[in-house]
Amino acid sequence: MKAKLIKDYLNEKFTKESNPIEDMNIGHSKRTLNSKSFKILLFIESKGKEGASLKEIQYFIWTKLDGYSHKSFYERSSDSWDWETNNRRKGQRKTRGHWNTQLFGGSHYHEGLLHKYCEQNPETNKWVLRDLPLPQENMYNWKK
Repeated sequence: MKAKLIKDYLNEKFTKESNPIEDMNIGHSKRTLNSKSFKILLFIESKGKEGASLKEIQYFIWTKLDGYSHKSFYERSSDSWDWETNNRRKGQRKTRGHWNTQLFGGSHYHEGLLHKYCEQNPETNKWVLRDLPLPQENMYNWKK
């Protein structure tokens, strides 16, 4: 029943010449110019040749794209476990690893936005945009 309702809705909403999947942007979030990934690359581009640090990129994502407050970005954890020294350590920023998989990728995931489209300035350790993706390019190439 639900499938029939969805099909009827799509038939009413779109003409025969249009493609509802493309018109509604279903399944294309990683390729659209309105995606978070593309906005992050535009943010890095806005920093120019100086580039953006990882903390600046995470701050942009946390406050501008995710809508959280400035104060919550800098909140410190009360404690966490340090496996190397077998002690508790205090004061880590709670947002320290925010979006790291998408930014850096991983051995079982994808290349990551920063490695694919940016280069790291060896003097400042900031990320500088190398190039932007094409409008319909898949921004994440998943490893097989």
